[in-house]
Amino acid sequence: MPDFMHGLELNRIFYQEAVRPILDREFPALQYSAALIGVGSEVLGFDIHTELDAIDWLTIPQEKLRTVTAGAVYHDGIGLEAVRERFSYYPTDV
Repeated sequence: MPDFMHGLELNRIFYQEAVRPILDREFPALQYSAALIGVGSEVLGFDIHTELDAIDWLTIPQEKLRTVTAGAVYHDGIGLEAVRERFSYYPTDV
């Protein structure tokens, strides 16, 4: 494993190697979506090698939509991507 791995990739591997096998084995008929979404810098693609975190520059309430459209979906069994697509136009780049 490399010395540094971006949060989206690290979480994708965690889902594929740890979470999904358990869900597939214990709940084979479960319909679910698995994603890393939210306000973290790694979700927005700003995670860096150092301990510093990105500055919280999104200050208006509408920025919450960005927390739904940013990040990565690792499995979508209930239509999370469709919801994300509906909001993908917003917000515009700052």
